[in-house]
Order: sequence, then C-alpha cells, then structure tokens
Amino acid sequence: MGIKKDIDYSDEAWDLLAEGDLDGAMASAQRYLDENDTSPEAYNLLGYIHAQYGDLHAALDAYETAIEFDSAYLDAMLNAGEVLLQLGDFAAAIERVDRAIETALTTDDEAESLLLKVDILVAAGRLAEANAVALDLPTGPFDSPLLDFMVGRARFEAGDHETAAIAIEQAAAGPLLDPDVFYYLGLVRESRGDLSGATAAFLQSREHDLERPRPYFSEPHHEFERRVQRAIRRLPAEARARLEGALVVVDDLPGAEIVSEGADPRMAVWVDELTLTNGERLLRTFVYQLNVERLAGSAAQVDDVLGVSLSQELERV
Repeated sequence: MGIKKDIDYSDEAWDLLAEGDLDGAMASAQRYLDENDTSPEAYNLLGYIHAQYGDLHAALDAYETAIEFDSAYLDAMLNAGEVLLQLGDFAAAIERVDRAIETALTTDDEAESLLLKVDILVAAGRLAEANAVALDLPTGPFDSPLLDFMVGRARFEAGDHETAAIAIEQAAAGPLLDPDVFYYLGLVRESRGDLSGATAAFLQSREHDLERPRPYFSEPHHEFERRVQRAIRRLPAEARARLEGALVVVDDLPGAEIVSEGADPRMAVWVDELTLTNGERLLRTFVYQLNVERLAGSAAQVDDVLGVSLSQELERV
C-alpha cells in the first residue's frame, strides 16, 4: 500500500505541475518524499519544482541527492546540468552532461544529452565546439518526435540548413503543434528566400504561443507594466533620457499585422519613432510580456531580460 501511495503522490505532483499549481505540486512531492526518503525519483521531482520556483541552488541540491541514490539516473543528471547552466557554472555543467552522455543507453538519451551540451557550450561562448557537437548529433529516427525537431534546430543553428530543413519540415507536418517548430520552420523558409512561406509559419508560431499556458511565474498585466517602468528607471542615464516622454506599450506578443510585415514574433522589445501630424516625432516602446517571460525562464531572471532587451533595442534605433 505504501508503494501505491508513492506512485499516486508522484503522478499527482506532475499533474499539478502541468496545471501550474506549484504549491500543490510541492505538497504532493513532500508527501511522496515522506513515504520514501531514499527515492531518487522523489528528489528529482523535488528538484524540478524548486527550479520552477526559481530556487536553483535548492534544485541542484535535490538533483545531486537523486544522483547519490542512483548514479545512473539520466534525468537527474540532465536536470542538474540545466540548473548549472542557469547558474553560469559552465565547467560543472559540462562535467555533469559528459557523465550523462557516458550513461546514455538509447539514441534518444544520447541526443538529449548532446543537445544540452550544445546549449552549455553556446552559453559559454565556445561556439566552434558547440557547432561541432551539433553537426555530430545522431540523426534518428527517435522515439520522441520532438527530438527529431530539436536535433534539426541544433543543426540549423550550427549552419547545416539543408539537413536541418528536412527534420524541421517533417516536424511541422506531423502532429506536434509546438510553436518552436513553426518558428524554426519560418527561419528555414526565410533562409531559402521564401518570405511568404516564412511569414505564414511565423504567424502559426505566434498563434500557438498564444495558446500555451502562461508560465507559473507570469504576472498580471498591470504588475508587469510596473516592472517595465522599474526596468526603465534602472537603465543607464543616456538610455533613460531617450525614453523620457516615450509611449510605452505592454502586450503579450507582437501583433499579427506587424509579424505579417516581417517583424520577429519572438522579439521581446520593439522601439520605433512615429511622425505625428504636427511634425513632432514620438518614440514608441513595445514590450512583449510572453516573449520576455519565455526568455527569462523563471521569475528571478525577468528583470535581467527586460534590462538587456531594452538596452539592445535602444542601441538598434
């Protein structure tokens, strides 16, 4: 009966996570852990929930405990590698992922581990090494159809557009309604000069992004608007002066009309100037909440993403 409880609590916690109920998931995970305090699955679950809260150090501790109980636990190794990546400890992240690669028993496991290594190398600025790993990824087919796309995406980023295009187009033609698939389909078509096809794919990506559940840390619109104003006040004096008197508009995503005109549906900030009827020029700043939150990945990173995105966009204009 005790084992049945463990399984129920684990399933319940993952279901609550999928629904965005972090507090409920944490309570279920704690009950699961109370029933079996040596279960690596329990600690991996606990680590995942801590990561969703943005408590990366607690998440890492839980993942490492899971690995202590099961030294071949691939999911915990990869989760630990992702947290170390977010913490900026690239050397430790690569060490953890290399152990996962050695542990991998299936082509799917190997591909998933290598994909994370690519992400870490890119973040560490080791682009030549990242591209070499991406171009050497297994080509499948994989048990998980999403892996076909992810390998294609990595190859596209590494410059192998032709091989990547096959995997990405196949993923877009399949049952996956993942906005990332259609976004990269747009990039593939754009690289081939098919601008109308690219726009259609970008619009599909935008539509599916709007259908996604909001991240657990997503704020109500009025609170996010205040966060944007605080981010503007923290900008360097010159950038802050440029936004003095500017119109600041917060929306979830770029509108379909500007995506149709060639705007990137995944941009976080857009700044432009509008000439008014009296000849004056009005600086407009559009901030797209869902794109900021997607880039941030956790509540702790939202302010940093806002600051960087605003600064980079002001440099462009």
